[in-house]
Amino acid sequence: VMKSIFDDFRADGEYKDSLGSSKISNVRDVTLGYDSRAANKKSALPTTPNDQMVTIFFANRAVVTLRGSGTEPKLKYYSEMRNLESTEKARRALAVVMKDVEDYFLQPAKHGLERR
Repeated sequence: VMKSIFDDFRADGEYKDSLGSSKISNVRDVTLGYDSRAANKKSALPTTPNDQMVTIFFANRAVVTLRGSGTEPKLKYYSEMRNLESTEKARRALAVVMKDVEDYFLQPAKHGLERR
């Protein structure tokens, strides 16, 4: 299931340009050694082909990293938002992004996932 979730996002090398209403500006895929921000498109982080890990940079400056646990059959994520006028605005904007990540990256119904 984990590989399928990440492969859906990769879309055969053509990474999605948005998740729901959240526009994606760049992607770093450590699993494949790809970083759209780099001139040579290579990730500066070491490639880890046996572990799923993607960082998504959104147009609104949110950043979300998703990765497999490594020790448990679960997916972990880390999210941040910066350079907004207030903490409350950042929280609201990040909540929208995270809802889009859940609905359009994780696709819980398709992959039989449940929140814990």
